[in-house]
Amino acid sequence: MAATNEVREGFATNEQWNTAIAEVVDTDVKTEVKPRCRRSHQRYAADGEIKVTGQIDGKPVKQAWDLRQVSLEGISARSSQEIPAEARLEFEVCINGHVLRVRGKIKHCTQTIGGYKVGIKLLFDE
Repeated sequence: MAATNEVREGFATNEQWNTAIAEVVDTDVKTEVKPRCRRSHQRYAADGEIKVTGQIDGKPVKQAWDLRQVSLEGISARSSQEIPAEARLEFEVCINGHVLRVRGKIKHCTQTIGGYKVGIKLLFDE
């Protein structure tokens, strides 16, 4: 997959997401994050911005969050405001120069220094 900052048309497939994650692992293996508990997939440190769109409580949302970690099934990000669990949103995520559009569901939102830590489960089948 050639690096490009162009946004793909439509939403990324699970295969396209996995390819982007594989490139993160291949280019910077030292970024592996040791899990604090048992997880299905390893997490990898990632820096960048996530563009977030959708609706929360019937109100339109258009925000930018800080990308923190990625895995085969999810994203960890930092938001400046609290996001309700189970909210379904759309994301534009830049990984190694590839901008992938994905859908996701908020699994948790925890207040931390500088904002809120947000865990997102990616939804490829919707």
